[in-house]
Amino acid sequence: MTVTFRRSAVFDASPDRLLSAVTDPELLRKRVKPGTSAGTTVREVVREEARLVQELESEDYARTKTGGLDRSRTERSVTRYEWDLVARHCAWSWKGGFDWVRLTGTIDIRASGTGAELSSSFEIEAKIPLIGRMVERMMASEIEQDLPRYEALFAAELSRPRAE
Repeated sequence: MTVTFRRSAVFDASPDRLLSAVTDPELLRKRVKPGTSAGTTVREVVREEARLVQELESEDYARTKTGGLDRSRTERSVTRYEWDLVARHCAWSWKGGFDWVRLTGTIDIRASGTGAELSSSFEIEAKIPLIGRMVERMMASEIEQDLPRYEALFAAELSRPRAE
């Protein structure tokens, strides 16, 4: 099975300003939930007028079978963000140290009243006999619980005056 969910948030900023924040390497590094990674880096793979590809590499603490963290081991993961800058649309995918979990999704930015709406979709698939569905639900729950923190980072960034 696969767990799919969506989330939207509206920010008091122009769509272009929100796009700038969403693609900011520092804010992208902060996407990783605090305390779950030994280190992160962001690499720009492609930057063209209409296209941006970024990779967020993380040395994540290993997960135990019950979902806890094993800080004695790390596993490398890469989240790849492929942006169509004109459409303000991103397709992203996460790849960890194992092939039995697949995370993908999209990010869309649209004008909304006097601000901008950030819409995200997530698709989680855990190909694990007997417990795959439970793992998918646990992962979805953890992501959903962390999204308000990440949205607060955007709100704080967007409220700061811009240097012209």
